[in-house]
Amino acid sequence: MQGEIKIQGLTIKENELIAAGGTRCYYEKSEEIYLSESKALYYIEDGILGVKVLQKDYDYMYSFLDKTKFWPLDRLQGFSMPDNLCFKALTSTSIIKIPYLTYQILLLEHGTLAKLLLQSALDERRIHDNFKYACSCKSAQDRVLLVIFLMAYHYGQKNQKEDYLLPEFLTQQILANLAQTTPITVSKVVQNLQNDAKITFNRKVKIVKKSFMSNPQIQECLLYA
Repeated sequence: MQGEIKIQGLTIKENELIAAGGTRCYYEKSEEIYLSESKALYYIEDGILGVKVLQKDYDYMYSFLDKTKFWPLDRLQGFSMPDNLCFKALTSTSIIKIPYLTYQILLLEHGTLAKLLLQSALDERRIHDNFKYACSCKSAQDRVLLVIFLMAYHYGQKNQKEDYLLPEFLTQQILANLAQTTPITVSKVVQNLQNDAKITFNRKVKIVKKSFMSNPQIQECLLYA
């Protein structure tokens, strides 16, 4: 459907974007996505992407890009990322591709866009550094605890009880990938937390309780939360 594309405070006419070589694409949950066109800038209009690192023997979840974020970050603020990446739509997702010349013109005409790009890069760097720091812990159990906290803090929804609803797509396998450990270790940590009434984690409901999120020992381990 033709119309206007709104990037927070900036409005772009979709027909003009398409005429310049841009696109607005929609993806179903679980679709593999490749954002590889040289010099193009991508804007996550809606949904959440899992960023996967492709290894010789296996792939693992590296991080996430959610609504209102831009890609690639290395073009925005010297933010280096692995080269061997692909993306998976973890929810229904729409992505805007902005060609190089178009976003260069937009940068000149709209000072707002430069601020949005910078803020997007800073936000993603903060999240990336938190996950990187969490994975530097020697204890696999500590890594899992920190990853659960980060997933709730950065991607969860806070309710009136100040508990956090975790994203529906989150599984113990994804937690294991993020914490660089095994699903068995994650299962043990999750079970202990459930026994202590710190979280609820099953197919229908994934909630991290306020008592877990307010634990000062966990909060002190984080750099930029």
